[in-house]
Amino acid sequence: MRNHHRKTSRLTSFLLTSVLAGGTSFAGLWLCCLLMISGFSVMGVDAAPIAKMVFEEFLGSVIWIQVRILVTYAVIGAFIGLVGAVIVLGFLGGSQKKLSRWWAFGVGVIFSLIVESLFLTWTARRTPQLFADSFYLPGGWTKQVMIFVTDQLPGWIAPAALLIIAALAVIATVILIIKPITLQRQWRGWPVAGSGLLVAISAIALMIISGSRQPADNSPSKIPGIVLLAADSFRFDHLSGLVYHRPTSPNIDSLIERGIVFQRAITPLPRTFPAWLSYLTGTYPQTHGVLHMFPTQDDREHIPRAVPAILGEHGWHSGVISDFAGDIFSRINLGFKKISAPEFTFITLIKMRSMEIHWALMPYVNTEWGRKLFPILTEFAHAAYPQYLGTEARRYIKQRARRQEPFLLTVFFSATHFPYSSPEPFYHMFTNSNYDGDYKYHKPNLLKARED
Repeated sequence: MRNHHRKTSRLTSFLLTSVLAGGTSFAGLWLCCLLMISGFSVMGVDAAPIAKMVFEEFLGSVIWIQVRILVTYAVIGAFIGLVGAVIVLGFLGGSQKKLSRWWAFGVGVIFSLIVESLFLTWTARRTPQLFADSFYLPGGWTKQVMIFVTDQLPGWIAPAALLIIAALAVIATVILIIKPITLQRQWRGWPVAGSGLLVAISAIALMIISGSRQPADNSPSKIPGIVLLAADSFRFDHLSGLVYHRPTSPNIDSLIERGIVFQRAITPLPRTFPAWLSYLTGTYPQTHGVLHMFPTQDDREHIPRAVPAILGEHGWHSGVISDFAGDIFSRINLGFKKISAPEFTFITLIKMRSMEIHWALMPYVNTEWGRKLFPILTEFAHAAYPQYLGTEARRYIKQRARRQEPFLLTVFFSATHFPYSSPEPFYHMFTNSNYDGDYKYHKPNLLKARED
């Protein structure tokens, strides 16, 4: 009994030490990202006076944001350290040497950094624009590493390695669960294989029970609905369904074949705010009074009634979903009952800069759950990915269908807006594979740097 208690204590100490080591390693990555800060910038434009003002007037906000980010680093690193410890204990056994704290600390540090490298490699290939400012534009060996990852390294290697690690973690967990059972007196004679078979049978039964649920009703809804899909700074003359010679838009081409195309529809003013007001109110800018991107409060209060407000009076639910270019919808009341769009404020800029410097965290937070934890990611010009808006739009339509409520849904995509940050496979398409200039992954604002 005493030996069993000692071994249990050593196991607990091993796990806790690995968890602490993993969290500490990721805290080091947080510090590394902070040390690489080059100043306060927005979409590539540095502003030293603004940076000084931020640290003088908003230091508390900056510290609070960084503390939240640090905690996120530590939690993720601790979890990875725990996974590494479980794999080691499951496959390498529990000898006195392997249960030492030095072993545990080494496992936590090395395993967490290996997993970070794999995730970073995988993410850098899929979304290199998130890392271009930190590694590609400065040049040198980091630039060559990025080119190797995106252009030469097979894309399946990093995800395959992570999948193997996940499988090993599952198997090691099962081994650690089964071992104590096989040591119990009442289970003597029950082979490990039999225990594994029992676990497998239980898992299959659970899947059968889960799969026996009635399927959702996917029959077409009879309620009326209008969906407006718009893209900022969009070039109609680059649609393959119209006049462009490259196959750029297969899905839009399908709509063109089945629908009606207005080829001479021209915006009344090439600015997002006034153009949308004209579209939704049916009036010209000289009528609704908004002529630029930053109208006054008085200008915004005296516009004609917009379509969402009119439909709302007749029982329709109106919603708008957008990423960074759609901040206009949060700055004016057009009658939308649901507004899922960024708010463009100075605090927003501080949050953006505080977050975008943490390239080591991007593999984990630039996801659907990560955007719930850090909503500021929807403001990133480098991370305007249509799939997130599409997922939210489908969720909205399903909600209206369940409630049998007529709706107007506006989805405004920013992916076609500067800085044109295209994820995989789009940054590879229609490009010269030998190009290694500044605009390889996105179009950074380099005008000020070149003027200097």
